[in-house]
Amino acid sequence: MSEKTLNFLIKTFLLIAVGSLLVMGGETIANSPAMKYVKYVFMIAFGLTPVLLIIKIISRIFLSGFKGRPISFIENMFTLYYFVLTKEARKEWADYIEDQKRKSISEPKGSETFAS
Repeated sequence: MSEKTLNFLIKTFLLIAVGSLLVMGGETIANSPAMKYVKYVFMIAFGLTPVLLIIKIISRIFLSGFKGRPISFIENMFTLYYFVLTKEARKEWADYIEDQKRKSISEPKGSETFAS
């Protein structure tokens, strides 16, 4: 899922939750059988909005918190969070991991020089 789609879903479910809450609070369909379905719509929208917000937070913030850690740890976290990351966040994580691997390969081990 892309960042744009995620933002659209957050806004949509938030509007649905607020709209169904307003319908439940009004007297228009207070004793109608449709009220049962409005409550279900509210519960679903109210439940999905925080989940989508959490996905957005994970996609935006978690890589910056893992920078500076060993590459193997970052790869493990990438694998763990892969399904909740947006496309852009996946690309950012993969690019960061590849960059760190290239840096570790290009730096020869034991290249320290000692003054004699």
